[in-house]
Formats: sequence, C-alpha cells, structure tokens
Amino acid sequence: MKLDFKSNKLRPSFLALATAACLWFSILTSLLAIILLHVPSVSCNSLAGPRFCIPQYTVRFLEVPNPDQNIFVGAKSLLTLLSYVALDLNAKGKAANLEDYDDVNLVNTFNSPNRYKVNHLGYCKEQPSVTKIPRYCINNRNGLEPVSTLIRDVGVQFGITSSKNPYMMGNSFVYAFKLGLSTLLEAGKNGTTHPDDNVFAKYVTNDPSSDSDAPVRDLSRWQSVAELLVVLQHLCWSISFINLVEFLLCVLVVISTIITAPTAFTGKQRDKKFRKIWRIVDIWGHFALKILPIVVAIVSFFGVFISTVLYMSLSRASSTQGLSRRYYDLQVGGAFYVNVARLVLECVLIWQTVKFNQHRNNAENELQLSPAPLESWQKDIEMDSILSSSTTV
Repeated sequence: MKLDFKSNKLRPSFLALATAACLWFSILTSLLAIILLHVPSVSCNSLAGPRFCIPQYTVRFLEVPNPDQNIFVGAKSLLTLLSYVALDLNAKGKAANLEDYDDVNLVNTFNSPNRYKVNHLGYCKEQPSVTKIPRYCINNRNGLEPVSTLIRDVGVQFGITSSKNPYMMGNSFVYAFKLGLSTLLEAGKNGTTHPDDNVFAKYVTNDPSSDSDAPVRDLSRWQSVAELLVVLQHLCWSISFINLVEFLLCVLVVISTIITAPTAFTGKQRDKKFRKIWRIVDIWGHFALKILPIVVAIVSFFGVFISTVLYMSLSRASSTQGLSRRYYDLQVGGAFYVNVARLVLECVLIWQTVKFNQHRNNAENELQLSPAPLESWQKDIEMDSILSSSTTV
C-alpha cells in the first residue's frame, strides 16, 4: 500500500517534467525553423549567385509605346552615348569591331526586359536580351534602396563594357550619387547662397531678380527630391538593420533555451558544487526565455510593417507623382512572404514559452510540496521492501 502511495505521488511530478521537456524540444524546433527562415534574407548576392535568389521585391521596367511619353528616353540616350565612349577608350589604339556597338553590348539598365531582384545584401539582374551574360548578381551595401541599386547597375554595366572592375565601378557610381545628394542638400544652408559656395547653387538658382530669359530652375524643388531620396535610403537601411537585430535576438533565445535544458529534463540543477552559480544562470535563462520571444516578435512586426509601407509606396509612385503612365512594375518577392511566415512562427514561439514556464513552475511547486526529495524516494522504497520481507519471515 505504501509503495502504491509513493508511486502515485511520483506520477504527477514526472508527468509535469515530461511535459516541460516536450515543450522545450518544441521551442528549440521552432527556433531552428525561424533561423532557417532568415537564410533567404542573405540571398541574391555574388556569393550565393543567381541560382539561390529569393528577393524581397523585384523591379521590371515596362515598355512604353510612345517614346515621347517615356521619361527614361533621355537617360537611355545618355547611357548609349557614354557606352560608345567607353568602347572607344577600351579599344587601346585599335578600331573597335562593329559588333561591339550592338545594343546588347551597351548599358541597358532601363530597358524593359530587364528584371532586378533586390535583397538586403545585393541584387540579381536578369537581362534576356544579352546572351553573353543573361543574369548576374552583385553585392550591394545599400540594401533595399532601389535608386542606388539602379545607379550601381549603371556602374557595373560600364565596368563590363570598358573591361574594368565592375564591382569597383558600381561603388564609384554610388559614391558619386551620394556625394551629389549631400552637396545638393547643403546648397543654400546657413545663408551660403553665393554661387561660389556650392556647385548646385551656382547652376541651379531661384533668383527672381535675374534678367536672363532662361526659365528659372527652382533649387528648392531639387532639394525636396534629394531629401526624399535620403529618407528612402534611411528607411531601407532601417529595414535591413531590423532584420539583423531580429536574427541576433533569435540567437540569444536559442542560448537561453539551452541554459534552461537541465531544469527542463530533471527539474533540478545537476551539479551541487556550483548550485548557487547555476541557479543564478538558470533564473536569467528563464527570464530571457520569457522576454526575448516577445521582443523578437515586436521587432519582426515592425520590419514587416515598414517593408509593407515601402513596397506599397514604391508600387504606387507612378500614379501618385503625376506621371502619365506606369514606367515600372514592382512586385513583392518570396523573401517578404518568408518574413511574414517567420512572424507567425514567432507568435507561436511566444505561446510555447508561456506554456513551458507554466509547466516548469508547476513542476517546481510539486517538488517543493512533496514530503521527501526525489533522491530519497528510491531509498524509501527499498527500505519498505526490506521491512515487508522481514515481517513476512
């Protein structure tokens, strides 16, 4: 009877510990799945290549039937002219072949068949009209910012045309673009409106007292565009930074989960010699396991929300900026849907950690209310069996 009483007393404690252990494994499985879902965020770069590219979004320029309505006609003509110059400079004293001047060998950043797959660490470009290099991927430090991506691609194209280092050429073009933005924003600040103070203040002025018949070029409008581009850069950079912070927090949750493993499997600290130190580590591990999953979900939500606002703004930019028609098509990529799935899984992780901590507290309470610790139960059972045997004899 006494043996059955002790067995019935053991069963709830072991059941609670087994439940906590199962929840611990489910938490670890969810964390590993969340970390694996971060892999698409580092695709679409020169290391991964075009075979492994899951973009955050894709951009494709549309064909405009009427060239007079295409705002990129001037940019295309300028890039074509500069491509001819690059080919001539690359000839090294020899006449270039006529085939080198074909359209497929020129800079084609704004051509309609091209498709750009953009991600945090780079982008991949698909150009079906170029049979030599139908697709390539380049590292991009500017993240999801589309304007810098296109300017970098112009530099890469010139690097390929002139047989130079495409990556270095792309960096140079982006650096020149950012330098131009900063110079434009500094024009007219702190009362420095003299033409000699700034190159943009010299050639782009808003002086109503000028007697020139040329149309007035408003500097403030250009500065408004520059400010908008800077805000876009900061917004895209914040999305990439949030993604990095989310990944680091997931790693911290994994560490806190591993710290809680001894109590999840045994309900007590394994080493009596370092019981006090291990108790402190265990308390902090469980505290982190309570707080960090919530922080991860909040950070992930902000990342998905800001990304949604960015993609909706970019996709509707043609209609909201007073343009006559759409000139590009922006579509959300597979990596964005992976981010949404990761957010859902992080919400499941919060529920798992809450259940895990509840079962852990229940197991500790049952162990504290028991009349004898787990270590002595086996000895008590053996003593009872000996006494019963002697009584029988």
